[in-house]
Amino acid sequence: MRLSPGNCSFSSEGCHVINGDSYIKGDLLEYEIVFNGPTMSAKVNLKNTIGPWRPKCGQILFGDSEEYSFNWLPSVPEGEATAEIQVEGKTLNLKGTGYHDHNWGNISMFKLMHHWYWGRAKIGVYKVISSWITAGRKYGYNEFDIFMLAKGNEIIGDNSNHTLKFSCQDEYLDNYTGKLVYNKIIYNYIATSGDEYKLIYDRKKDIAREFFYESLPKSLRPLAKKLGFKGSYQRFEGKVTLERARDGIVLETVTEDSAVWELMYFG
Repeated sequence: MRLSPGNCSFSSEGCHVINGDSYIKGDLLEYEIVFNGPTMSAKVNLKNTIGPWRPKCGQILFGDSEEYSFNWLPSVPEGEATAEIQVEGKTLNLKGTGYHDHNWGNISMFKLMHHWYWGRAKIGVYKVISSWITAGRKYGYNEFDIFMLAKGNEIIGDNSNHTLKFSCQDEYLDNYTGKLVYNKIIYNYIATSGDEYKLIYDRKKDIAREFFYESLPKSLRPLAKKLGFKGSYQRFEGKVTLERARDGIVLETVTEDSAVWELMYFG
């Protein structure tokens, strides 16, 4: 659905974006989303249960003079969501878990990054946001850690102490994207309390596989392929396990059968 600029507005004071008769507004604690399209409409309310969080200062800097930036803010790491959706003459009232983040910068991510893994999971009383970013060749393939661990509605650890380690197991070559992918990715983290946490994502299936150029108009796709634009996106579903240990002794193991994570391959 395309609209003219005159039908859109964007606040510089907070989250309030109007797109025709659709909009989103919020204040980090609660968000209201209204969408009105030609075949469906939706009203969504999202209430923050943990509170807004950001990894350290929320900014990763690139370049010899740190002139380029990538910024990331999980406004709602975990929230309660309700939705009323009208489609094909039917009304659906839904309730579940919600999440909202936002990233921005002063240069395209395609010029900064090679790839990233990102995931979000709810494992018993624990909630996790995990990401491992690898910069592009120009920036030495440097790696950046992003991690948040909450128990209940309290954040008990994040990557500000730089103890996070990332590893992969069981590699394979994806037959659609041609990218190297791993069936299992692992994050190891030591909290300031001394507890050691191991987070394991174990892939069961793909729920999305696509090249970025597939979102372009059909007339431009051959040119993008000819220019070597081969960035891709994959989203996975599978089991997630969280282990908590102290002095090498496992004290707690929690597993959930449904988690999602992604591989964003800019390279």
